[in-house]
Amino acid sequence: MRGSAALNMRFLVVTSEEQQASALVFRTRDPIVRQRTQLVNAIRGHLAEYGWVAPKGVSYVSMLGDMLEEEMTASFPAAAVAMFRVVLDLLAELD
Repeated sequence: MRGSAALNMRFLVVTSEEQQASALVFRTRDPIVRQRTQLVNAIRGHLAEYGWVAPKGVSYVSMLGDMLEEEMTASFPAAAVAMFRVVLDLLAELD
């Protein structure tokens, strides 16, 4: 019994602080990227409710922010514009 237990033992390689930091960056970045994607999709969905079709992709978000300031402000209710600004600000923080 004792000999077979030794065969099943697994040994871990000791990781350096740099390797641990790199893993932390990767694990932290992943949920942030998912949150950013969720915000972009939420913006696109809310715009679609008002008849505005926004292209897919994060690259168009800055264009949406500019459009909000110029064209959309006149066609959306003030409460909707305020919420779009909140979501766009959150998105800017995640970037």
